[in-house]
Amino acid sequence: MRYVVIFLIFFLVPSINAEEFRTEKAKELAKQLKQTVNRTLAEIYKLELSDDSLEQNTYTIQQPEMTQTDLGIVIDPDKRMVLSVTMNSNADKMGFKSGDIINRMMVNGEYFGKSYGQLILYHGDFFSVDIIRDGVELNLEKTIQSIYVPNWELRLSINNEDNLKQQKFTNDLCGRVSVFFTPPETKLLFPAKIQAINGLSGLNIKDTVKLTPGLYEFSLQEAIPSRHMYRRSLGSEKPKKLSLTVEAHKTYHLAAEFIPHNRYKLKEQKYWNPSVWQVSERECYK
Repeated sequence: MRYVVIFLIFFLVPSINAEEFRTEKAKELAKQLKQTVNRTLAEIYKLELSDDSLEQNTYTIQQPEMTQTDLGIVIDPDKRMVLSVTMNSNADKMGFKSGDIINRMMVNGEYFGKSYGQLILYHGDFFSVDIIRDGVELNLEKTIQSIYVPNWELRLSINNEDNLKQQKFTNDLCGRVSVFFTPPETKLLFPAKIQAINGLSGLNIKDTVKLTPGLYEFSLQEAIPSRHMYRRSLGSEKPKKLSLTVEAHKTYHLAAEFIPHNRYKLKEQKYWNPSVWQVSERECYK
């Protein structure tokens, strides 16, 4: 059975300074967040501590600040039936309920006749839907609102020093491969994530990796923003491979090169290619 999750759109917004929590409600939510994070990190710690292949013991999880526009419903596209509604979402505030049958949708007064999975909404759009609920026709409508998510960073340290393996570099000869810096979007280049090197994967792969000179095969996962294309979820597509000869004292900056005219060819993976967008000089010991 196929399900469709209504698409999310993300936009990067300017940075703001963090402020201390001022309200009791915010403090309570922060406590709940801490409890959730504690449980999740305990599971990660247990899994990583048992891995003898660890090459580092500090990991960073980052989320850039963004504005998120989320309708908040899951639809069965064959039956046109609402399967679930996210609490406090736009759909929840419109009055959607599980079991509603969607007849038609209109965005800013224009009929939307495409697949429900291709629906993209932006902040300020006027969204109107005709539904059938228990045999009765109803109209639900609302001006779509977005929510702001501040940037955050989480660092996790795992004490597994006895199992750490240090890579040795003969005569200080090494090169680097990096996805740390943001590539130029004006050239249709977007961030990528290194998933594996020569078939070896794991959380221990940093944004910048130091390697002995030689030929390597990298598995890259693209992070092209959702506003450029339709997809079910960010990171749902398979990684692509890139063969690269790493030379000493050079840093290779990797990216995902977007191919706009192939943006609907998700299954064939024709909408992007791994790319080296810049090569810079850097001594091994620096």
